Amino acid sequence: MPMIQVVPRAVFCALWLLTAVPVFAQDFTVDTFQDGVDASPGDGVCASVAGVCTFRAALEEAALAGSPQVIALPEGNYNWVLGELLIEEGDITVNGAGARATIVDAAGNSRFLETTSNLIALTLQGFEFQNGFDGNDPGGAIENDCNNLTLEQMVFRSCETGIGFGGAIHNRGEMEVLSCLFVDCVAEGNDGQNGGGGGGGALGAGGAVSSWLGSSSSFENCTFAGCIARGGDGGNGQGSGGGGQGGQSFTSFGAGGDGGNIGFGFGNNADAGQAGLGGGGGGGGFSTSIFLGGPGDGTNGSMFGGDGGDGTLNGAAGGGGGAAFGGAFFSRSGTHSFRHCTFSVNEASPGEAGNSSGGTVAQDGMGRGGAIGISGGTITLDNCILFGNSAINSPMGDGEDIYLHNGGPILSDVGNNIVGVMENADETVFDAASTGNQVGVDPILLAFGDYGGPTDAFMLSACVPISPAMDAGAVIGVTEDQRGEPRDANPDIGAIEGPEPTNLDPVDGQVCPGETVELTLAWPDATTTWPDGSEGDTWDAPEISGVAVVTTAEGCVEEVAVEVTEIQIDTPDLGPDQTVCPGTPVVLDAGNPGAVFAWSTGALTQSATVLDSGLVDVQVNVQGCIASGEVMVSYFDAYPLELGSDVVLCTGETIELDAEVEGWAGLPPTFQWQAGPADALYEVSVPGQYTVTAELNGCTTTDVVGVSASNLTVVDLGADQVVCPGDPVVLDPAYPTAVCTWQDGSVSPTYDVSNTGIYSVNVALGDCQANAQVFVEVVTPFEAELPETASFCAGDSVLLLAAFGASNYQWQDGANGNQYWASIPGNYTVSSTQDGCTFTDEIVVLEQPLPALDLGANQELCEGEGLVLDGNVYGADYVIFNDSLSTPTLSVSESGVYTAEVAAQGCVARDTVEVEFRPVPVFELPEDTLLCPGDVLSIATGLEDVLVTWSTGEVGSSIEVNQPANYVATSQISGCAHVDSMEVAISSPIAIALEADYDLCLGDSLELSVLQGAEVYPCSYQWDDGNFQPIRIFNRSGVHAVEVANVCDTATHVLQVQQLVCGCQVYVPTAFTPNNDGKNDAWKPVLDCEPFSYKVVVWDRWGRPVFTSIDSEEVWYGQVEGTEGSKTRESGDYYAIDGTYMWEVVIELRKGRVPEIFRQNGFVKVLR
Repeated sequence: MPMIQVVPRAVFCALWLLTAVPVFAQDFTVDTFQDGVDASPGDGVCASVAGVCTFRAALEEAALAGSPQVIALPEGNYNWVLGELLIEEGDITVNGAGARATIVDAAGNSRFLETTSNLIALTLQGFEFQNGFDGNDPGGAIENDCNNLTLEQMVFRSCETGIGFGGAIHNRGEMEVLSCLFVDCVAEGNDGQNGGGGGGGALGAGGAVSSWLGSSSSFENCTFAGCIARGGDGGNGQGSGGGGQGGQSFTSFGAGGDGGNIGFGFGNNADAGQAGLGGGGGGGGFSTSIFLGGPGDGTNGSMFGGDGGDGTLNGAAGGGGGAAFGGAFFSRSGTHSFRHCTFSVNEASPGEAGNSSGGTVAQDGMGRGGAIGISGGTITLDNCILFGNSAINSPMGDGEDIYLHNGGPILSDVGNNIVGVMENADETVFDAASTGNQVGVDPILLAFGDYGGPTDAFMLSACVPISPAMDAGAVIGVTEDQRGEPRDANPDIGAIEGPEPTNLDPVDGQVCPGETVELTLAWPDATTTWPDGSEGDTWDAPEISGVAVVTTAEGCVEEVAVEVTEIQIDTPDLGPDQTVCPGTPVVLDAGNPGAVFAWSTGALTQSATVLDSGLVDVQVNVQGCIASGEVMVSYFDAYPLELGSDVVLCTGETIELDAEVEGWAGLPPTFQWQAGPADALYEVSVPGQYTVTAELNGCTTTDVVGVSASNLTVVDLGADQVVCPGDPVVLDPAYPTAVCTWQDGSVSPTYDVSNTGIYSVNVALGDCQANAQVFVEVVTPFEAELPETASFCAGDSVLLLAAFGASNYQWQDGANGNQYWASIPGNYTVSSTQDGCTFTDEIVVLEQPLPALDLGANQELCEGEGLVLDGNVYGADYVIFNDSLSTPTLSVSESGVYTAEVAAQGCVARDTVEVEFRPVPVFELPEDTLLCPGDVLSIATGLEDVLVTWSTGEVGSSIEVNQPANYVATSQISGCAHVDSMEVAISSPIAIALEADYDLCLGDSLELSVLQGAEVYPCSYQWDDGNFQPIRIFNRSGVHAVEVANVCDTATHVLQVQQLVCGCQVYVPTAFTPNNDGKNDAWKPVLDCEPFSYKVVVWDRWGRPVFTSIDSEEVWYGQVEGTEGSKTRESGDYYAIDGTYMWEVVIELRKGRVPEIFRQNGFVKVLR
């Protein structure tokens, strides 16, 4: 049956990259391959200081975002060089472009992530973590304490921890792992240290994953390959000293025991310390105490850690090797399930015991569970393969795949697992629900490689022998394999669904030599690869016995025998073209007995004899296949060999002897020198007789030449020299009879040197020449480059600096070095040594006085006072106050420390003065004030906790006054005082200096004033006409009132202005009683003149006229609506009612011809 095997198919990988990675909306997209922290974490912007979004910066921003975040990690190789990242919060998803395309590489610098229990969720998918490392903490890539860690289509490659647990992941939380690959990861236990008794090695556990207290995990479609849990080696026992420390773990679990001490002492310090679980025992020491001395006991390793040796009186013992537990996966606690996973070529490699130095032999540790080691917790396996793993020194043999320290059982939902080697290899190791398990069965896995999908994996063999994992699994709801390929109704065990086999017949044929025949080999959707590497359904095949490989689309390969036989005909081999001595016959044989022959010489037999020069050919025919051959046969003349006359050999040189004859047109002969090369040329270096033989087609010629030595041997001008200026140097090559040509073209037996340079000579003696050269350095005088003078300021020093370049410096007082601090004026010298020559230089050092700067004593001033600091010094180059102000003086108005710096002639003086401006207790009294009689005024300064004295003798921040005076207040703090005053007066009573009656001539005006003096509190004024001014002007008759008021008092005054016709006085009664009693029954104005015209009108209170007359003698009897001009009381219709009536009298007087009108009005009361 044809051989079938599975090979990786690159097309699967490409197809997966196109279809298997989903596209997600993202919050951050990484845009650089470099590492860098976020410039401002939490601002919502992924940007490093360089302004790019690094993977690290995106994680930092996502952790602080406060909402679920998605990070896109595009295709490429990303550097991770700034150490691990602690993620303490957030809900984060990171999407790569596929584990084959997106790689994050720590280059062994650190691990990648540490998560805490506060992290809500972390999902990583579609990329590779590579070369993570942590030497002090578990988890070479991730240390997880998060209860929602999801890994999908991830690769963990070449990650390592140096503390023994979890080469890739150390898990204390909860995680789900889907379609992931763990490859070449290492959990390295610490070695025990050497000491009196060697320390025990530490436990190595979980080359890929270690699970700790409180953890849980589930793995689906995952592959574990090449991972190693390695126990630490035990330390060596030594002849003396303290015991070696046991290999360290991150907890006491897994730590190696400490070795016992060696030395003189009391107690049992020679005994080794106890090991933690899995650690190697410590080696015993011994005590030389007189009373309690003796050998110390080693301790036994724990949980398969190697036992430490016991100390003896002859010496101490080595520590035991640490155990190795779970080459790929280790559990101390928790619940862990594996579905459709494959474990192969993983290893639990224990530590070796340390060497004993006189003590008993320590023991190596044991490896248990090359794939899985369970110390505690539960494990569930369904449709998994554990085969081909190694557990070194296991009691079950080195091939143990799984070990259950807690005795199991292995839990299953259905079972159907293949396990190579395990303790108690029967179904009792599995629980009752687990069926269909195959223990001790080889699953026949093909090479680990790329079989398509996101990660590499192991393929099942579909060829003979067919893998027992094919179609042997149970349906458990896992619908796709690790590549993303669908699983059928009879799923295979392990991470990959295997291919289907093919059956093809062998292919054969027959062909002439050098020709081809077309062969056909085809399978639907398969690729045929022919023995020459070409692909296709047909092939033009030569003679061959080989294998064609048919590769199906599923990756299954069948080898099909291809046999094409060749018709036996040999190509005639007539040998190489020949040149022979004249007359020599040449016999040629075409082979192929029984064939048909045709020679160019005419011969028809298998062989032919040639006697002449020329091209000879033959054709051979076997069963229709034609073969031919040809050869050139030639004859040579004898070779004319001539070496010439003898030659002279120069010392140290060679002579090339040439046996070839110039102009020879024939074929070249072969040459052989006696005791020399088989060549025309012979390069000789010693005198002697040299013989050569030339051979051409067996014809030989011989010649001899003599070689003698020259008297010119070695030319030596001596070693390179360094000389001081003026020292003589003469160069002599020691060949006085030779021609000596020097580098400058001069010819002389010797040469005098005066300058630095390379001096060379060519010595010629006959045809031989020899050369020599020497370097002579005439030391250049060294200049220390000291100035003529240097100065320093009083109390300071100056640095004298000789130029660099000399090999040694010494000053006048023996001090060495090119620097010298001079603090005393005087002459200084320095001697400089250069190339063995000494040179001297000197300098004069002067002392400069400091400027005389004095700012005076510290000052205490009151605020508002002024102070001028004077820093001027005669001849000063500059004055600087407080390192900033360049001015000779400084006006100071604020408290502080003031420093002046004055420079004069290169020297600087500084002085400092402290100025304090004490506060002045400033206050402000009210404006000058008038008080009403009897009022009390409170005057306050508004100051607190300040001494205030008053002009009244009182002390306090306020006083109350009721007397007129000038009040003065004085406040004082620390000698700084403030004074203010105010005037208080008592208001005088309001006085209205007006008469009750005023007469006013017609046409005149009257000005009256009620303005109060300054001694009266400010007043307001109001007249009966609404005027608010203190002064009023009257120009008509009437009764008027005024009110003057202030805060102290209110005064009112009523006055009457009577308008008179001066020269014609009008008298008008103010009341009358028209009651017919004969008394005051009538009313009329009384004139003391005769007016030119006259009119009187009386109005009632509604403004209606009740009486009118133009007769100055007419009276009014009080009637209403009477006949105008009536002079009797009976003329009215009715009488006016009692009340007040308004009247107006209009009089026209004549002064000459100019009329003068006077008006007078008033009121009259009617009474009955």
